[in-house]
Amino acid sequence: HYPLNFVTPGTMLPGALMPDFTMYLTRNWLVTALVGGILEKYIAQPFSTLKVKEVVLYNAMTLQHLV
Repeated sequence: HYPLNFVTPGTMLPGALMPDFTMYLTRNWLVTALVGGILEKYIAQPFSTLKVKEVVLYNAMTLQHLV
């Protein structure tokens, strides 16, 4: 897998912005929680299940290319 500091902004920012935007629009904690839970399934889950294609050595760190 890629080092955490390479992928954290790309996976955490969309997941943090969507509940904030939902809260801004609805002003309702319950709706925000429901929408956030639904979006978590479709946004964060696919990133955690990507398949590895090949392993590459980069600056003495092992990186894996994703399919």
